[in-house]
Amino acid sequence: APVVTRKTAPPARPPVDWDFQTATDAQSAIYALIIAGTEASRRPAALKFVAAQDGVPMAEKTRDLFKLAAQLSAADRMPYIEDALTRLKGIGPEAGDKFLKMVAVLIDADKRYTLPEFTLNILLRSRLLKPEATPAAAKLSRQDVIPEMRLLLSLMARAGADNEDVAARNLSRLMFQLTGQGAELAPAAELNTHHLTAALEKMRLLPSMVRETFVQTLAECVTLDGKVKPLEAELLAAMAARLGVPVPPLDMSKLSRTDT
Repeated sequence: APVVTRKTAPPARPPVDWDFQTATDAQSAIYALIIAGTEASRRPAALKFVAAQDGVPMAEKTRDLFKLAAQLSAADRMPYIEDALTRLKGIGPEAGDKFLKMVAVLIDADKRYTLPEFTLNILLRSRLLKPEATPAAAKLSRQDVIPEMRLLLSLMARAGADNEDVAARNLSRLMFQLTGQGAELAPAAELNTHHLTAALEKMRLLPSMVRETFVQTLAECVTLDGKVKPLEAELLAAMAARLGVPVPPLDMSKLSRTDT
């Protein structure tokens, strides 16, 4: 008799290890994620700061979640953050403002500001800032924000490219699409929290159609090499959220482009 072989299904992905039920859980989860990316020597001080500002129970919950946060894979970071953001919805404006200030202090604890921290901070600001912080009317044109577009596109180009030359080429091409002129890649020193946050806030003053076009250009930057790194996807989602436009579908048919 013929031998019948059965195809075995691939092993199921293990269930998530986190289960945030309350806003307190979510705050602790975010604190733990930030502290996991903080210089090791400064982590005890960061936990003491949480205890002093938000109480010992919050600090203990943060400490309990630290190991999980420190071991998150790149693919699991966004689901972890989204779960926490969902639980933060009912936190209230006053508590939300205090939480954002706490986040800013913890991020700055080791005097370095990483791309994951910037992305997380922008996502939190998008979800928690008071509604009145959103501009009531758009007053700027695309020509008014060329430096801001260059700065934000430089950040995305650096996040996705394997080297400076590729990042510079991609940035110049995309800026030409937006403005009719190429541009030089912004120096790494300019890509700091103050400049990037200010650029996003100014971009929010643009008409919705211009903001959507810019986010579509960011998405194109992500796919220029035909692949999407988890960090690029996080950054795109964060910028789109802060600019108040949906994340466009990513065109994965694009291949790496080279000048001829």
